[in-house]
Amino acid sequence: DTKVYSKIGFYAKNLEKVDFSNQPITDNVLDHITATLKKLTGLRINNCRELTNAGVQRTLNELGPRLTDFGCAFNSSIINSDCLKGLNVSIIEILDIEECNGIGKSFFNKFVKEKTLSLIELNFSFITNNLDCRVIGSIFTKCQKSLKSVILKGSLLSNMSPEHFQTFGELSKLKYLDLS
Repeated sequence: DTKVYSKIGFYAKNLEKVDFSNQPITDNVLDHITATLKKLTGLRINNCRELTNAGVQRTLNELGPRLTDFGCAFNSSIINSDCLKGLNVSIIEILDIEECNGIGKSFFNKFVKEKTLSLIELNFSFITNNLDCRVIGSIFTKCQKSLKSVILKGSLLSNMSPEHFQTFGELSKLKYLDLS
């Protein structure tokens, strides 16, 4: 019930991370969370089919500058680059955008333009439309000392050259790699 979810911020003001994955939440719930959870640094909205692009964009415009953990996997029809403009990619530590094919090159180029990145865990599986191997290589190079977990499934793998795979060896903290 979305009314119950909306009350979370009212009763638990000190929450730093909220995972709504697979729940029937609406934009209204995100609006309440944004207004009440001032310490929120982590938000998971994976597979939340009732959300709209506008609602997620509003939320990220407000929370994005401080989010270090964000997941919106399996929301391909909702999530696009405009929606993600509010995310501060320089501080994102955990990012799960699996199967969000609406995300365009402009979002990935934000990572390329940053001098350093803080990514620890990254899942961009099955994003085939707008992600190329050069961008992946650039992201990995900028995360050499931080990235511990990479999930990269899908057809993009077939386009990767041996040099791109060599980049995995340069990730000094990498502990988990899923290419299944």
